Amino acid sequence: MAWDDAPHTFPDRSDWFLDTGICKEWFTLPVLAKSDITSDYFNALQSLFMIKDGLLPFLPS
Repeated sequence: MAWDDAPHTFPDRSDWFLDTGICKEWFTLPVLAKSDITSDYFNALQSLFMIKDGLLPFLPS
């Protein structure tokens, strides 16, 4: 164990989730189309490594 449990300073120990009605809203959320993002992920990683190695300047937006 990294450290002992510490009591919180706020006295409210009630559960925040009391209304299951919100679950109906989950079915109204749009479902993202299945797509392969492997090449996008690879390109982003490649850019990060190039910035780390000083081969590509970091240009914050």
